[in-house]
Amino acid sequence: MAPSALALDIDGTITTADQRVVNDLVAAARASGAHVAINTARPPRYCDEPSQTLHIAAKADHHCYDGASWMLRNFFVDVPASKVHNMGAIMRNGGVARRECCVLVDDRPENVVAAAEAGYGAVAVEARAGITPRHARDILATLRRCAVDAARDSPAAFGPQRPA
Repeated sequence: MAPSALALDIDGTITTADQRVVNDLVAAARASGAHVAINTARPPRYCDEPSQTLHIAAKADHHCYDGASWMLRNFFVDVPASKVHNMGAIMRNGGVARRECCVLVDDRPENVVAAAEAGYGAVAVEARAGITPRHARDILATLRRCAVDAARDSPAAFGPQRPA
């Protein structure tokens, strides 16, 4: 059971970012107890062999477009719905109790809006820059807040609380 989950898009989110920022974010997220996953609009065959992003998440934690036809997908309807569907799977796989603690990071505004409207945490990045140090700080603050809340709400699940 994880107190939070970090769901990263690939194209325009991590591919255009400084890879040191991405790697540091992933390491810090894991250190805070977060489940880390990939949530992408790439075709299902990418998730069969996700060589480009295995350093970020295990193969089982890669979630690709789940629509009927990848070639005919509608970026403004099908892809956001797929991202939201994937967020549910990521939340379940990580054992995350609260939707707002399952955070999608994506460069497509329609995906971010759909995730937020479904109650998930959502962070928009610009495609040309991807995740910046400012984004990473804000994301980590959310993940850490979720870890503190989870420890307070369920100390047996996340270890003993330390006296203040």
